Amino acid sequence: MTDHTPMPEKPEVEIVPFELKHQPMVDDLWLEIGKEFEEPIVTANTKPLKELSRLSNRYYWVALADNKVIGTIGIVFLKDNVGELKSFFVSKLFRGEDYEVSKKLFQTITFWAMAHNIVTIYLGTMNQFATAQAFYIKNGFTEITKNQLPHDYIINPVEELFYKKELAFE
Repeated sequence: MTDHTPMPEKPEVEIVPFELKHQPMVDDLWLEIGKEFEEPIVTANTKPLKELSRLSNRYYWVALADNKVIGTIGIVFLKDNVGELKSFFVSKLFRGEDYEVSKKLFQTITFWAMAHNIVTIYLGTMNQFATAQAFYIKNGFTEITKNQLPHDYIINPVEELFYKKELAFE
């Protein structure tokens, strides 16, 4: 069976820091993405970005196309110049090389992390996110065990796989 969903025209994609006004669109995006999977990606304990972004060690960005949120990404500062990648989601309609939304979001985090002396980024993900796992590996992450995470890593109960990337300073 072929998916006949029309691909949107290629809009200009802008990556901007998360603001409270983005929260309703982030909620819609996460609900949209959640419908693609059998396992829930958001639980009753999942806090909205508007709450998380108030914490002093967390930073979030959104990808906008035609003033609509089509992606999110965040990072949490941990001890010892380490960061934890959080909330990396992209609308199904804007995934892939045609739009490069994932790439732009990831570059934003990487450049920001390096500018703030983060030397290693860790992340956790779910088994069902196979495409995301391929993206992480393609972008220099290596799979690690839960025991290899920093002691202050915030484990989300839905995370089953963990990855690490050393940032290259030139």
